[in-house]
Amino acid sequence: MKSTGDSGLSKIALLRPFFRYARALNPEKFCEKYAKKQKGEWGYRASWKRLLAYVLDVSEKTVEAWGPDYENCPEKYQKRLAEIDALKTAEQILKRHGLSQEFLDALD
Repeated sequence: MKSTGDSGLSKIALLRPFFRYARALNPEKFCEKYAKKQKGEWGYRASWKRLLAYVLDVSEKTVEAWGPDYENCPEKYQKRLAEIDALKTAEQILKRHGLSQEFLDALD
């Protein structure tokens, strides 16, 4: 891979394929995948609200305002959830193949 002079750029370029398909991810689908509590379990709504507020860097009140099924969640947050999902997928692939940050650094 050709170095651009800025070591961060080549690493970002490696992640572009993951973001290309990261259109939008409904908050409910995100929580079903990453939350400790599953839908229907006692306390899952509070758990999901905390998770979404944390990963999106918004208040829990903001998450509450999206409605019980997150139907009013703005597109920009759904896009961010898709990006986070893509990063988590990339992380799993790196782990599966025994790759690390040192490997990525060596690509520069």
